[in-house]
Amino acid sequence: MVSFNPGLLPTELAMSIAGTRENVPFPPFVEAIIMELTIELLREAGIRLPAPIGQTVGLVGGVIIGQAAVQANLVSSLMVIIVSITTITSFTVPQYSFGLAFRALRFGAMIFAAVLGLYGTTLFFIIVISHLSKLTSFQEPYFQPMDFSVKKLGRMRSCGYRSGKKGDSLGPIRRQNS
Repeated sequence: MVSFNPGLLPTELAMSIAGTRENVPFPPFVEAIIMELTIELLREAGIRLPAPIGQTVGLVGGVIIGQAAVQANLVSSLMVIIVSITTITSFTVPQYSFGLAFRALRFGAMIFAAVLGLYGTTLFFIIVISHLSKLTSFQEPYFQPMDFSVKKLGRMRSCGYRSGKKGDSLGPIRRQNS
């Protein structure tokens, strides 16, 4: 939003962001890529080291590299805060393989936002949701209560909660095994 749609930000916030970016030679996208790659390198280094050393390397390395990057005017302090928040929230994903998928999606979202601005963010969200709506798990749609197939014409598929009937989501599996 800083590059494409600055009019959507309140004036005081836009001036504050411009003040923190005053001496930074890179656009916000390049800043974010630099910081994300640095965080990913530290994360991978922390995983491959023994547990006590790995956690220390991740924490101390992140603080020292972030502070050095801000003092060298490679990135703005606001970008360090934003990347730190996204990194901390990425630790809420319980499984490592899911975390890898979210990291790949994060880089894709950054590219879409850098190229198309707020429209790119919306387009990326629509692409991800449409992909997820086409997935199936155990022959059931991934978004089962929200089946947007052509046959249903956008109608919400009933789960059976209000209709008085219980839905059997494992029905195809049970029938196959018996």
